[in-house]
Amino acid sequence: MAKNSRRKDQRTTTKNLNANERNMMVGSWILWGRNEQRSARRTTEMVVIRANRREEKRGKATTLGSR
Repeated sequence: MAKNSRRKDQRTTTKNLNANERNMMVGSWILWGRNEQRSARRTTEMVVIRANRREEKRGKATTLGSR
């Protein structure tokens, strides 16, 4: 239960931010060196894209669109 709500929370919070803001948010979940930062950025992108696909099927894409 808690795990699901956290994942949903992550998706909605990263959805509409620009890259810098998104990375800062990820930084609050992960303490990193440079490599970890890169992979963290990639995973948030994937989460955002997955959310977008889901909403495109429902007929309302988010502002991040095809990124």
